[in-house]
Amino acid sequence: MNVANGADVILRRAAEEAGKPISGLESFEYQLSMFGRVAAQPGPAAGPKQDLSSVGNLAIVMGQMQSAWNRGDSEIFEIMLDQMRTNSPSSYDAMFAQRNSNWAGWVANRLQQPGTVFVAVGAGHLAGSDSLQAKLAELGIRSARIN
Repeated sequence: MNVANGADVILRRAAEEAGKPISGLESFEYQLSMFGRVAAQPGPAAGPKQDLSSVGNLAIVMGQMQSAWNRGDSEIFEIMLDQMRTNSPSSYDAMFAQRNSNWAGWVANRLQQPGTVFVAVGAGHLAGSDSLQAKLAELGIRSARIN
């Protein structure tokens, strides 16, 4: 795994090479302020420190996530999101539920304009009950996974 092989890098490069305009669903400043608010929120009650050896090998977990996504299996992402929602509800809300709602509103507004737009988001935004697809469905917009 290499950051140069990430979807965002590859998609940006392809759009630039094709002369397509590129913009974001949110600004860098918005993201910084969101992470600042999330970081400032109190975490769970202090308990024993987690033994890092129990976390497992990050490369293995990332490989499992990539394999699951390639198969169209979002369960691993749903499990991670449920853990985040349980351990830090305000962080989950800010990073996923609110953002997905905002993005669904953006998509709904954009669909009222002529032209074609490609929207790419991270895999975590495409899993679970607060996924971007779920938020779009709430607005009456149908979506489907493509490979």
